[in-house]
Amino acid sequence: MKKRTARKKDFSILVVCSGNTCRSPMAEAILRSELRRAGIAGVKVSSAGLDAEGTAQTAVHAVGALGMLGIRARPKKATPLGRETVDEADLILAMTGDQKERLAKMWPDSEGKTVVMSEFSGSSGGEIADPIGGPLEAYIECAARLLTEANLVVPRVGTILKQRRSAR
Repeated sequence: MKKRTARKKDFSILVVCSGNTCRSPMAEAILRSELRRAGIAGVKVSSAGLDAEGTAQTAVHAVGALGMLGIRARPKKATPLGRETVDEADLILAMTGDQKERLAKMWPDSEGKTVVMSEFSGSSGGEIADPIGGPLEAYIECAARLLTEANLVVPRVGTILKQRRSAR
């Protein structure tokens, strides 16, 4: 039996929020879904939290809100943000300006590739509010906002990939 080796991805997106239990795991799942829907391959999407605790899991309401968008997701352990994850990313999408600034202070070399998601998308939506502790409706609203942002991010990522591939 032939051993399958993992194919290196052409581009890596890291989505960052505070605890990696609400916004960033929802954004990760939505971006993956929208990239697949757009037929854009070769992109790794992951998420982590600036203040994530390894014992925390994706919020139940976050999983429920994704399900309402037709995106299947299971709770996963929160991933604390680390040097290796930051180094591996080509693009880091933060949910707020404060998170972007914290990242730059922690890893100054990440500053050039870290941007607030709404800035990268070009929307005028501003920061993405944290639904943590709120009712399901708050998570649904957040997921809908993330979907809007993702639909603007995906074509930009597609353009970056085309440029990288044609430069080879």
